[in-house]
Amino acid sequence: MEQAVDSANRGAVEAALANLPDTVHAAVLARLDLLPAAERWALQLGAVMGRSFAAQAISALGGIASATVTETCRALVDRDLLRPSGDSYAFRHILIREVAYQTLPRAERARLHAAAAAWLEERAKGREEALAELVAFHYREAVTLAGATASEDTRRRTVDWLSRAADAAHAGAATVEASGHLRAAIELADASRLPELYERLGARMQTGSAADAPLRIALKLSEEQGRPSDDQLRILARVLMFATRAQGSVAKRMSDEAMSALRTRGRNLLAQVDPEGPAAARFLAAEGFYPFWMAGRATDDDYVAAERDAGRAAEMAERLGDTDLVSAALDALSGSFNSRGEFQRGLEVSRKRVALGRRVSALERLDAYSMVTWGCSATGDLAGADVASAEGLAQVQPGQEPAWTLHLAAWRIYTLTLMGRWDAIAPLAQRACHLWEEMERETAGYALRGFVAAMHVAQSRGESALATTLVEVVESILREFKDAGAPGLGVRGRWLPLLHSDRSGLETAIANWKLLKGLPDSLERLVSAMSDRLWTLPADLSALQLDWAHAEGLRPLEVQLRRAVGLRDENKRELVRATEIAESIGAVSPLARVRYEVARMGGDDGEMAAAIKTLERMGDNRQIALYQE
Repeated sequence: MEQAVDSANRGAVEAALANLPDTVHAAVLARLDLLPAAERWALQLGAVMGRSFAAQAISALGGIASATVTETCRALVDRDLLRPSGDSYAFRHILIREVAYQTLPRAERARLHAAAAAWLEERAKGREEALAELVAFHYREAVTLAGATASEDTRRRTVDWLSRAADAAHAGAATVEASGHLRAAIELADASRLPELYERLGARMQTGSAADAPLRIALKLSEEQGRPSDDQLRILARVLMFATRAQGSVAKRMSDEAMSALRTRGRNLLAQVDPEGPAAARFLAAEGFYPFWMAGRATDDDYVAAERDAGRAAEMAERLGDTDLVSAALDALSGSFNSRGEFQRGLEVSRKRVALGRRVSALERLDAYSMVTWGCSATGDLAGADVASAEGLAQVQPGQEPAWTLHLAAWRIYTLTLMGRWDAIAPLAQRACHLWEEMERETAGYALRGFVAAMHVAQSRGESALATTLVEVVESILREFKDAGAPGLGVRGRWLPLLHSDRSGLETAIANWKLLKGLPDSLERLVSAMSDRLWTLPADLSALQLDWAHAEGLRPLEVQLRRAVGLRDENKRELVRATEIAESIGAVSPLARVRYEVARMGGDDGEMAAAIKTLERMGDNRQIALYQE
């Protein structure tokens, strides 16, 4: 049983115990009933502490002399019920512990958990972070078991320690655990503490449509309770930043009218607070993301205002010593540049974020690496994108910031797809799927670029099981996005045509290319999908796109656009130019395809065979089949 059940998972343990034959449970219980009273009591006290316990804990909880506890525990070791473990003792089998625990009346369990929490709380002085989760666990068990009879003091202490446990988990980038602790605290807290707890929960979640709800509740409660303007503005700024910065995970987009009302309300609050204070800095940083939220519709005035606000917010945050906010403000600045299509400028700012290093949280650090990877891949510095994404992912431990790790993994998959390093994509795609599951399948629209690219690679290589999984992931994410209120081209409009190889959908998405200026990777994938099947683009449209991509140095996109023009017009010069650019940036995948197309146009069988060999090494069997057709 110990090998089959996670002993830290109370639900799993209880389910396993419920399925045990009655004779096994009865046999353990009978054995415990035969113990001397002192030994049975020590075993019950130890069961309250957990799978293992210190002799000191038994002494404190039971009011028993230390020497007596040591003698009793040795007797239990001799009976093969406990085993020594350093300065502590562990139950010989999890079943022994669970049966001993269940023999205690519910009220007694509540009392003993409260006593265990108080004893641990005293020992936690000076190392609260290390013991916070354990103290919080015992206090929470005490309150849960006591129900309505739990004292207000115990409830208050439970909320305090759950809050500390959330801080400790967040410090270790364990976002899911931190959110769980805060939700538990919210269930037990009195009304006066709810705005702070809901704000922290929303701030910890950061991504996924569900993260917006706690922030909005926090804002509503802060108004109802008449909180100071600084509090209201800070929370409003978090709502605004979530809507604008994390829009790739927001399935239901805010309307233009609602966005305008929120920003106006923020400006009114801004006039009531210290203009150099933290609330003002956070609001200005949030305002800096407005052009990114506008998705290709921002005016020149919008860009000027956003870049001014983001720059000022970064300076203010630096003076205030809030390095995470410095990073967020710089992200707003780079996002504005990227929305203009000026990725080189955006990349310079993103590199400044990476340079902040360990001064920022894991969340900001991972996002900074993602933005550098984005900028590098957009401009054709694929080697730089490879290095940045690998370096960022190497800093993450299992369980840390799954959403932001997935974001970076998605950009790395896109980069490796262009580089033709398809052998590395399957394990990375599997990791991405696990991260998405760990996030409880949130609306990870920002990861679609990785999932869709990996899906196409798996399909082409004949990795059917992985391909099927990835199709299911993509479809599940897209179902959450209705594109209601989206400005002309929403998430579904970009990715559904790629999922289903829908020519009409591809053409519609490409026709809206001005809305994709900040997303050249999406446009590159859309144009590539058209050319792979020899579907042609309108002449006037591709000419405008090509001029823009060339002027902004968006090299991978320029490769695909020159390829599209060359195929449509049977213009070998454009195809040759596409191969030259692809070779210069190390884009092996498009290079092999265009080389084949140049050779086919010139009737060069030897060059066609060489290009096919490159495609074979990648495992691009689907494209080979398309060429053969």
